[in-house]
Amino acid sequence: MVRSLGSPRASQAAWASFSGNRTLTVSSRSSCVYCADRIKEMIKFKGFGIAPAELEAVLLEHPEVREAAVIGWPDAEGGEIPRAYVAVHGDATVSDDELMAFVNAKVANYKAVRQVVFVESIPKTASGKILRRQLKEQAQD
Repeated sequence: MVRSLGSPRASQAAWASFSGNRTLTVSSRSSCVYCADRIKEMIKFKGFGIAPAELEAVLLEHPEVREAAVIGWPDAEGGEIPRAYVAVHGDATVSDDELMAFVNAKVANYKAVRQVVFVESIPKTASGKILRRQLKEQAQD
């Protein structure tokens, strides 16, 4: 993409190939582009798109949280709600209400975590990618 700078035709071709991988990108005022999350992992709540990675980053700021994952959970009213799966450090005593208040104070109202489930560990691939599909399957069993 660096070679496309200053050439509208080359820029258009580069973006066409880049956007084909279904990645949500966000551009800043300084013309930088950041990868926010995969589109297929986006949570749709009342017409709003919520990137799970954003909520996971906030959850990981809590001192008692060791690992976190967020998935979209079916909801009759909103379509999907953010549901957090959290693994805490050893003898941590944090409650689900405390974690929800912690996250919800730092994000927009529509991004609020609505449910928290405590787990021993978050399923991940060998490279460290969260296996959200596996979390959904485990929850439905």
